[in-house]
Amino acid sequence: MSPTEKLSEEILKMQPDERKELKAKMEETLGKMKSGSSVESSKRKSKVDESFEIYLSLWDRILIFVFSLLGVMSRGEYILRKRLNLIRDKLKNISPPMMNVRTNELYPQFGKYIFEIYQKFRRILELLNMSVFNPNLWDNTNLQYTTCAEYLFEFLTNTRSLFGTSDVKSLLAKKLPVKKLFEQIDTEVEKVVSTLDPALVNKANKVYSKLFVIKELESVDFKRILKYFANERNEISKYCIPDVWFVEELEKLASVLSEIDITPMILDVLTALKKYLGEIIGKDAPEYKSLLEIDPVISSESFEELRDTIENLHLIEVLSLLKKDPDYIPFWVVPDRSLVNVYKEVVKRKSKAYASNVVNSSVKEKQNLFYVFLPEGLESKEKFSNLTIYTEDKNEILSKYQLPQFLYVVPVEIIYVFFDALWKKGFYSSLNDLVVNGIFKDKYLKSTLSNLIISFNELEKDLLDFLRRTGKGGEEYNILNKFFEDPTSLNSENFKRMLQQKISFVNSLAYSLVFKMSDYSGQFNKYLGYVLDDFNSLTPEYVLNIKSIKGIHNPLLKASLSRGKEAFSNIVEILSYFSG
Repeated sequence: MSPTEKLSEEILKMQPDERKELKAKMEETLGKMKSGSSVESSKRKSKVDESFEIYLSLWDRILIFVFSLLGVMSRGEYILRKRLNLIRDKLKNISPPMMNVRTNELYPQFGKYIFEIYQKFRRILELLNMSVFNPNLWDNTNLQYTTCAEYLFEFLTNTRSLFGTSDVKSLLAKKLPVKKLFEQIDTEVEKVVSTLDPALVNKANKVYSKLFVIKELESVDFKRILKYFANERNEISKYCIPDVWFVEELEKLASVLSEIDITPMILDVLTALKKYLGEIIGKDAPEYKSLLEIDPVISSESFEELRDTIENLHLIEVLSLLKKDPDYIPFWVVPDRSLVNVYKEVVKRKSKAYASNVVNSSVKEKQNLFYVFLPEGLESKEKFSNLTIYTEDKNEILSKYQLPQFLYVVPVEIIYVFFDALWKKGFYSSLNDLVVNGIFKDKYLKSTLSNLIISFNELEKDLLDFLRRTGKGGEEYNILNKFFEDPTSLNSENFKRMLQQKISFVNSLAYSLVFKMSDYSGQFNKYLGYVLDDFNSLTPEYVLNIKSIKGIHNPLLKASLSRGKEAFSNIVEILSYFSG
């Protein structure tokens, strides 16, 4: 029985006196309603559609009063029902029909629109997954080509190569240590990007965020939605009966579509990305065929069709009926993403990679000279690679996964070789003999050499501690090795952050070793020069008995100290690229 029939039946059951009393109350209430009509008019619009204005006629007010009095429905329920009816009327008048508004069954036309949206966005997503969401092209530090991140940012800000190889070469000419060189690269990149028009930067960030909105469509199970419109024989059925999962999936789709931009700006971006891929991908590559298939979708006509299809879907109105909520609006907060930050990080990484290659090339030459001078050091070098995970070969893997690299492998290796192949093999004893048995004219020189020997012994302990931490069983080793054995562990954001922190920490430990070694070696190199000059002087100036220390073994002392002095000269030159 409808509410109106129920009302009529109840009124007929009333006594004449009760009817008179009801009439009086209705007249009184109607008077109050008329006086409040101006307030009511401000609440006539529905959130679903501005055209769904709720005008309460006199009859509406009478029915509201009577229904409320009889407990049939409240004023709010009546207005809700009326607003849902307006939505039903709108959907009922759509041609071709999409929905049976009486039973809430959906017709194949609704599924057809869903399919068309899916087909077009599937191609758009293919393009984005080949470019923006392809880590091999997006922010790879390969110096041979422009990354997709650089290309997109420069396209959106109308700039070209803000900081490139020529800028890095200028910094390299200053002969800065690696740490300061990297800091200078960071500073220069930040400086040049800060000169850009903020409006262009904001536009780039906004477009980048919107591309991630399109990416969210991958979370919508289009194929399963479309299966609702097929029967057991896999033929198109006459209607679809929505269930809870179906409605939830439509809500997900509505949320994403409400934030998607189908604008000329997005079209220009997709066109630019297609052009970029055309330049990167060879015509013989299998991906090139996919690129050609995307062509028809990236056009003004196709975008216009897509906008029309989304509009014709009337998804919000359909969901309003399915959820019985005329105020239904999709809600999704689009996370802000910063393309400018991605761009800066990519440019910094590429610049540092180029600088590292140049520095390493120079260092390799000097490192080879060091091993020519100290051939037994090659055995120590081999031992070093087996003692720690902090080795050069690991940098290739770190670079592949866009992680910070081990910055001080070469200098730490040199330090280890010095202690293992020289310090322990007689050089320490020679220095000790010099300090203990030498008669120094200047006591300051003796105390300085003595303190340097102590400092080197402390440095050796620091080196052993570093090897313990980064060797098998060490705390840093365990975290780092987990990644090298299973790179998929990077899928965990928490682990990735922890790994980056560990790499940074190990680099800081290594830098401490390098800085101290550079300082101590520089001092030894200087003061041993004074001592060796005395060996060749008729009248020693610093160590008065330099030619008689160790008696007949004095030539061996001289040879040992000379060798150490030569080693320090090489070490100081190599470490100059890393310390400072």
